[in-house]
Formats: sequence, structure tokens, C-alpha cells
Amino acid sequence: MFNHEKMAEIIREKGIEQKALAGKVGISEAMMSFIVNGLKEPSLTVLGRIAHELGVTAAELIIEE
Repeated sequence: MFNHEKMAEIIREKGIEQKALAGKVGISEAMMSFIVNGLKEPSLTVLGRIAHELGVTAAELIIEE
């Protein structure tokens, strides 16, 4: 399960704008907003791109159950 809270925390800490991140990842601003707010989960491809742009591993953005 994707950890949108962790992603939002990293975005805040690094001072990254969602709009800029969306552009770098190749998704719409609306989709990025849905992901950050926990309304949608990213595909594995998008998850990898998000992790790369945030400088973390994809595993860091996953909730272990």
C-alpha cells in the first residue's frame, strides 16, 4: 500500500512544489494531487519516478502491513 502521508512529508521537507514534481514525473497536476492526498495510488512506474525525484527508494513510500 502506498504511503501518501510519507510522500507529502518528504515534499514539504524538501520544499518541492506538487506542480513541478508532477511535470518531472510525467503526470497531471490533478493526478499528483490525488496521489498526495491519498485518493489514488500511483502505478509502479509512477511510484518509481516519484521516488527517484524525491531522492528516496520506492520501498520508503510503501506501508508495510
